[in-house]
Amino acid sequence: MFKLCKFRQIIRIPPHRFGEDVVKYLEIKIGEMFINKVILNYGLCICVHSIEEIGDSITLPGDGGAHTEVTWNMIVFHPNIGEVLKGEISKCDSTGVSVTMTFFEDIFIPKEYLPQPSKFLQNEQIWSWQYEVDDGFAELFLEPGSKVRFRVIDEVFKDIPTQVSDDGQENTKQKCYEIYGAMNDTGLGCISWWNAS
Repeated sequence: MFKLCKFRQIIRIPPHRFGEDVVKYLEIKIGEMFINKVILNYGLCICVHSIEEIGDSITLPGDGGAHTEVTWNMIVFHPNIGEVLKGEISKCDSTGVSVTMTFFEDIFIPKEYLPQPSKFLQNEQIWSWQYEVDDGFAELFLEPGSKVRFRVIDEVFKDIPTQVSDDGQENTKQKCYEIYGAMNDTGLGCISWWNAS
């Protein structure tokens, strides 16, 4: 689920920071630049693990800052295909179920990967798994707020240019990293279903 990835980039240290602890400043600066952002084909950056190398600094004409090549390790959220994760249903619609893991919300379970046979109850906006028992059918529900277990079946990274509004806020509505999952196997779906048995 979490991976340790190595990154390298030139980071500017402003002159008024020269007297400070360089490693501490770089950890804060890298955190501001990368934490809670998706890096294409790597995943969602969670935190700086360690600064591995600080190269020589150079000053550019007209700029008093020190431009320094820094190599660091970062913990990144990037689950493997086939990995089983836990989350909570945030929304149900006729196409499937959206799941959140609190720190990551772009997880979708398409309807064909829900326990079968399932049907969408339009009025309640929930999914119903209707499975066969000795004396007919029983019904279990997938509804917002339910704790679930799902298997990662696919991931999609999209290179989306960032658009910044007049107030400086990023306003990209598209998903740059989305995970697709399945709940159509034993032990998957609502955790409470399996705890009860």
